[in-house]
Amino acid sequence: MRILKYLLLFFLIIVILPVVAYITGTVYFVPEYKNAVVTRFGEVQYAVLTGFQAEERAGVGLPEVEEVSPVIEFTFDDIKERYSPGQIRQGAGLYWKIPFIEQVHFFDSRILIWEGREHEVSTNDLRTLILEPNARWRIIDPVRFYEALGDEQHALTRIESAITGNIEDLISESSLIEIVRYLNLELGEEVEDVLEGVEGEEEVESAARLRYGRGELIEKIEQESADSLLDNFGVQLVDVLFTRLNYPESVQENVFARMKAERNRIAERYEAQGERIKRQISGEVRRRENEMLSDAQRQVEEILGGAEARATELWAAAQQQDPDFYRFRRSLNAYARALGSNTIFILSDDNSLLEFVTGPGEIESAP
Repeated sequence: MRILKYLLLFFLIIVILPVVAYITGTVYFVPEYKNAVVTRFGEVQYAVLTGFQAEERAGVGLPEVEEVSPVIEFTFDDIKERYSPGQIRQGAGLYWKIPFIEQVHFFDSRILIWEGREHEVSTNDLRTLILEPNARWRIIDPVRFYEALGDEQHALTRIESAITGNIEDLISESSLIEIVRYLNLELGEEVEDVLEGVEGEEEVESAARLRYGRGELIEKIEQESADSLLDNFGVQLVDVLFTRLNYPESVQENVFARMKAERNRIAERYEAQGERIKRQISGEVRRRENEMLSDAQRQVEEILGGAEARATELWAAAQQQDPDFYRFRRSLNAYARALGSNTIFILSDDNSLLEFVTGPGEIESAP
């Protein structure tokens, strides 16, 4: 029986009491993805922060978002030192509070999305663009956030006001090509040569005078917006991006026509350069071909001339060895070419053409 009493007491302490405490509001649970602010009659008592790495694991206690946020870098101690001891606590878990007197306000500690509205902006060179910005943000100082804004809906309004104002100010100081082009890369000599030959396109002509690209412009917007959001509202701005950047429909057709005409002029310039190089290459090929054919013809003539000379030399040597036999052979060849089955000759008795046929003749053999 005593063991049974102990088991009931253990069950009461371990299971029943926490459940009763949670139901009555004596304890509350802070999950990993929430920040909590505890107030007493509307006055902030303390806050519980999550979303930071433990210092014993990370070494410096950097926030989880530090790798994706080039704008602000800080530690848990940076937030903690702004408040008195015990006013800021770290880590998820169970916490005690006075029921019915103290209230807990939860705020998301994860990265949140702000989707800006689509609106028109004007550049420094009086070009109108349709811009739709987006941003990622998170609540990093829940006490200041609660005191300044109270909820996330008000935060979205403040974020829109801060980012949109900086976007309009910086875009009004930038040219169109600086906004469209992502980076301010130096132009190579070949590209500069092409640009020098293009006329009538202000964007192309000003390409060599770029101060920065859209990437640096967005970075400036982030820097100027992030400081005010953190100091005034406890909000960390992770990054800003443009999900849409386009011309208004009323001017799109004219702009596209200009762009097409400009690219056609550049294409014609490249085609003309290519045609000129083609003619140069073709002329060089024909010249080399004529040189090779002339050299080959010369070699052929030299070989044929040498062969004919050698043949003549051999025939002359053969004739000198036995002139009568050579004359006999030539006469036989002449008979074969001249005499046929229907050939009729009328010759005198002293004609020498048929001397080897009509006379006995005598051929002396060569020594």
